Amino acid sequence: MEYPMLEKEYPVHVYETGPDNNLSLLNSELAGEKAFPRNAMKLEPAVENGRNTSPFHVTISDLDINLHTNMSRYLKWVTDSYDLDFILNNVPLSAEINYLAESRFNDSIAITISEESNNSNVLNHSIMRTSDNTELCRVRINWKKNHI
Repeated sequence: MEYPMLEKEYPVHVYETGPDNNLSLLNSELAGEKAFPRNAMKLEPAVENGRNTSPFHVTISDLDINLHTNMSRYLKWVTDSYDLDFILNNVPLSAEINYLAESRFNDSIAITISEESNNSNVLNHSIMRTSDNTELCRVRINWKKNHI
């Protein structure tokens, strides 16, 4: 198939403002406000002496078309690691995820959860494959008390 040629050239604007301000540029009402609470960066692992979940296995419903764990499942696993009372009384403000390695069907998985040292509203999670102690994913969630 042959594509038609454009008669005019159109300028492309590149803004050197970084990821936080690019989205803000689209809305003049947000001038000076950041689109994200902080820049994307490598997340810190949960501390080793944090709370550990019981190991569980990757199931068929966790897999994507390539037979790797679907990336959304990691966040589901983290959410499932909380007790119901915590979920009912807290609301997530933000979630950041770093994917570090792949997991596959029947891998044994465990999650370590710890509070961030300078902010008890932020919980860090390290998702580990137990057979070789490989860290698969890091998740950082900022929570806020739910005052219903």
